[in-house]
Amino acid sequence: MKIEFHHINCVSKDVEGLDLFYRDILQMQPIPAQQFVRTEATKVDGYDGKIKFVTEGRMQMHLAEKDLNVAAKNKRHINPVENGHIAFRTDDITAFKAHLDAHGIPFADYGTTFSQQWHQIFFHDPEGNVIEVHQELQLQAPRTETMQEQRKAVPLRAGIEPSHNTAAKFAVISRYIPKDGFVEDIVQSLTDAPLSGALSQHMLVTHDNQILTIAFFDAAYDDHENPPVRFSGLESFSDKLVGFPNGGLLEVRSGPVVFDLYIEENARRLKDEMQVLSVVRFKVKTDCTEAFLENIQNFPLGEDRIRRSVVQTGEREFIAITRDPIEAKIALEPLRLQALDGIEHLLEWFDDSRTDPRSGVVHHDWVRQ
Repeated sequence: MKIEFHHINCVSKDVEGLDLFYRDILQMQPIPAQQFVRTEATKVDGYDGKIKFVTEGRMQMHLAEKDLNVAAKNKRHINPVENGHIAFRTDDITAFKAHLDAHGIPFADYGTTFSQQWHQIFFHDPEGNVIEVHQELQLQAPRTETMQEQRKAVPLRAGIEPSHNTAAKFAVISRYIPKDGFVEDIVQSLTDAPLSGALSQHMLVTHDNQILTIAFFDAAYDDHENPPVRFSGLESFSDKLVGFPNGGLLEVRSGPVVFDLYIEENARRLKDEMQVLSVVRFKVKTDCTEAFLENIQNFPLGEDRIRRSVVQTGEREFIAITRDPIEAKIALEPLRLQALDGIEHLLEWFDDSRTDPRSGVVHHDWVRQ
């Protein structure tokens, strides 16, 4: 049984303000909320308060909305979001509960009340501070399903068959970090000046106000490090960008499109609905590329899926791009996380995360006429 420190939980009635403090004053970086899959609360149990996540690179802080009624609502004797708590992770929650029992320490077992993938218990130290210990639940998913088998599990709309968009042969993914108050200015500037030579360009804004553009090209190029694009107009808003540690104003990753599944009929039918773009970076272990590509192409599909593309941005680095209506993304997220569990053994980690994910609502689409 292993125990390691995991995070500090601070509570507030103003989670947005607390999040802004830790990001601005202490320069902490946001952690994507997708890494903490929430369990849906009901009228009789659960917790539906806001939560933000930040890190300085090693430890995490979970900034949660204060709720004085959580213990009573869930019929537990400890409320972890009344005054906050500190948290540890174990690899055997059953053994740790037996360990507490052996020492006569009572605990509140919340199970997966807060997260679908964490089994959490809470207890007090001798001074009354709340301690959390949790185990991450590894949900196993089949790794060898064919695309046809997955279509049966989550069927496509009648009469629609996915097709390869063979026009998209190369992609450039650019990331910008605006200074506070300049997000809309930069969005407008990027909208007015799409990348030169692009077949199409798509833009999203993340929950922490980073801007990503994804541009597809209809010609193949061999040089990942020098994409065939001109970032016109960048000088006009360079003073509105935070910039990156290497001194650059933007982060660019590019490479050939190795897989592109685009359902044009869904794109037309759902054009007026709110849509989410997800951009997820993977680092693949040596000699695992073929198995990774086979599995990533078979991640669960929904009937309203618009696009899934995979771009190779390095020798063993890939970026998966998906586009769904927001309701479809929420419904499919548990299946996709299970599929991700199934390929974890093929991946190298980014510090304490197996992927480098970003997602947000689609802000703009541009297609070459």
